[in-house]
Amino acid sequence: METRPAQENRYVVRLGLVGQASVEDAYQLTGAKILHLMIVAILEQGGPLDLEQMVARLERAGVPSRVGNLAVSVQKAWAGRPPIYRDTHGRFDLDLQYWELPWLLRGLGLLPPPKGPAIVPEPSPPPPSPAPSEPLSQDEVTAAFRDASLYGFAASRQVAAVLDGYGSPLALEAVEEILAGLTRWRFAFDQTRVRYWKTPLVSLGPEGLAHLNRDCPELLEMRAMVRERARPHYERLAAQQRSEDYARAARERERLAREAETAQERNRSHAVLRLVRLPDGRAGCAALLDVERREIRTFLPKEMADLPQALGRHDALAGLDVRDALEVLGLAPYDWKLEELRPSERTVRLNRAGRRLRITFELVSRSTTGIQRPLADPEVLAGYIAKATWGRLRRRLESDVKALYAIRQYAALHGYVRLRWGFIDDVLSLEWTAFSEATLLPALHAAQESGETIALVLGGAPGWAEPWSRVRRCRVLRVERGRAQLAFEGEQFIEAIPLEDIQALYRL
Repeated sequence: METRPAQENRYVVRLGLVGQASVEDAYQLTGAKILHLMIVAILEQGGPLDLEQMVARLERAGVPSRVGNLAVSVQKAWAGRPPIYRDTHGRFDLDLQYWELPWLLRGLGLLPPPKGPAIVPEPSPPPPSPAPSEPLSQDEVTAAFRDASLYGFAASRQVAAVLDGYGSPLALEAVEEILAGLTRWRFAFDQTRVRYWKTPLVSLGPEGLAHLNRDCPELLEMRAMVRERARPHYERLAAQQRSEDYARAARERERLAREAETAQERNRSHAVLRLVRLPDGRAGCAALLDVERREIRTFLPKEMADLPQALGRHDALAGLDVRDALEVLGLAPYDWKLEELRPSERTVRLNRAGRRLRITFELVSRSTTGIQRPLADPEVLAGYIAKATWGRLRRRLESDVKALYAIRQYAALHGYVRLRWGFIDDVLSLEWTAFSEATLLPALHAAQESGETIALVLGGAPGWAEPWSRVRRCRVLRVERGRAQLAFEGEQFIEAIPLEDIQALYRL
């Protein structure tokens, strides 16, 4: 097994890795698990590895097996976990678009830090405490005494701290009220007890006010004790501020990354692929829909050689089992941003007895777009090919790719697809929409703020030939709790429309 040089390794170039990946280097990292080492091995190879090759590479790096069989450990460590998947040949390959892959690679030291505001540095040492000659502040007194136990703190020093913080004599009742408001874990005192205090730190004047003796030697010791009690409070505030700074910087980096991804998405050329495979697994025919141009091109068996070139004109590709389709065509899946239209969930639980509903693409299509038969029966298509009924085959391929396009547009608008069956009315995330910004809510909120009129298509998916035929013009009054309150043109009543019922939104 030969490792491709960094300049020829398309994985390294595509991900922007820092240098060449090495299983030995990754193994030296504390906490590097077998799954992580498998990722590094695939990156190092620059392509997929079968089980035997993967085990041999890890053995050369000295990776042990807890069960005594590294092949078993590799399969247990993977167990279908992303970002590793099995290709059509059963080899381990890497999903370069998996959302968590950049974090994994940064942890392995293979990616530079994300772009954006720098991580907030550790704070400089706190400023020195005020000199003992500096009077206490009210904030220091509050920080020291708030909800604290003062049973072991002399009552005279409690009073002295309050007087020092306020900077003037106070009635004893006022001091007691201040301290009682700070904590209940203390003994109350009155004027009778104060007269028996032996310390000259606090005295009662003839007017009944408590005075602080600022010449008393105990004053400096009292201030030091109060400030020591207050120190944990200020340390907690500093730690909280540091956490807030980190969170603020992380949110800013995330915002900038989202804006960059949105800008990149606007510049991408999107296509929807419908590939029909023959009974022997080979590619039989296909249809390709250009999303931006709204053009459909079909590829009959004799035209399939032109399909790779047509796919190369696009940056993002949507479809059913789209990664497998590209591998059947002999193309590298990582050359496109893939938009898989089949939900990752295969079943949904119906009751406590364990009965489950199988999630099929047909069920998702009916639930989401209202299209009852999104895809033709493979046997019917195989019959068209066998009988060379090319006209019917082209029409059926166009119909299929339009149904896939309807699902793709709904998922891009909402960030999910629907599942409705009996009492079930739920949503399913698709891998490529789970961590992306759906466009519906921002568009509705923008229309609400501006008061502009928008056009919506409700119910089923808009038709391909005349997508505007069922639009309804309206103003957005409010968006909350999964519904939009809309005032439609020519209608007197305000309607609350579930967001899931919106199939398309057009700005006027």
